Amino acid sequence: LFATLKAEVHLVHVNLPGINFMGTYEIQEQIDAFLRISHHGDLPNHVQVYQISDYTVETGLYNYAKKVHADLIAIPTHGRSGLSHFFKGSIGEDLANHANLPVMTFRI
Repeated sequence: LFATLKAEVHLVHVNLPGINFMGTYEIQEQIDAFLRISHHGDLPNHVQVYQISDYTVETGLYNYAKKVHADLIAIPTHGRSGLSHFFKGSIGEDLANHANLPVMTFRI
């Protein structure tokens, strides 16, 4: 689909402050592991990987999307409901409610 539309795809990792903050090398290792597991060892030319730092994933993704003039944010969701959703919330839902561009969520 992306190739047909000649779209650019930006895979974005948001690095958060605090005890879970990771160095660039650690993030790259995680990205490489993801690509191996998903059987996409080499990314197509229209797919780029970016690492950014921000205080929340929502803010980081939204700010990045504004910076690159994105047409769409696509984000996976766990599809939580009930108490789990109440306590953990949803990054995708927060983006969909506050971003001024379309947000596509897909359940993982």
